[in-house]
Amino acid sequence: MRSSFSSSRDPSTWQERASFNVALSPDVAFNTYALQLASAGWSETSRGQRGDANASTLPFTADLQNGSTHAHLVYAQNQHRGTSVSVTLTTLFPGDSAPSLETGVTATPPTGAATSPLDRGAQDPADFPRLPGSVRTSYSSSSSTQVMANYTAKCLPRQADAFFAQSLAVAGWAQTGRDEAINLNTQSDQITLNWQNAKQRANILITGSTAGGGTVRVILTTRP
Repeated sequence: MRSSFSSSRDPSTWQERASFNVALSPDVAFNTYALQLASAGWSETSRGQRGDANASTLPFTADLQNGSTHAHLVYAQNQHRGTSVSVTLTTLFPGDSAPSLETGVTATPPTGAATSPLDRGAQDPADFPRLPGSVRTSYSSSSSTQVMANYTAKCLPRQADAFFAQSLAVAGWAQTGRDEAINLNTQSDQITLNWQNAKQRANILITGSTAGGGTVRVILTTRP
């Protein structure tokens, strides 16, 4: 079961990171995954193991290559949380040819955007899409170059994620980073998005329950 996901890029590199909780022991997961990756065309370049039978953690590591993509895997066992698998994929692109980030979200974004009579604060950030069905709880400007607004929303965090991915891309924004952390114990989801266009940077923090409902914070900074 996936517990976190993040992605980032610069003009020549695209990196994705994910962590998973699995029911297998590290050595069994290590060998099982190695066979699957080999059959998918990955070549193993190194592997290692640290720890001993009495240690609280028993990490196995592996490095693999598939074309221009490098994978680093860490299999670790914790006495309290079981086995986790961390995957880091790094793809190199020549020059500035790295593609736009993908969110992996298939949820249909909510529709019917409208302001609410419950809104607080003077306004929304100018020329920035508003999540449909949200209620603005605050608005502030800390300087002439930065504004911040907070909202509550009834939709799933992934639906909010999908809405911003669709709306900002259409408006000419480029995504520069995405991080997601899922807490399996509290069933909560936190997604951090970073976007930019020619003049502005946007940081969007989406937090809420995997069952629906949460908050959205938008920080918009005008670049010098």
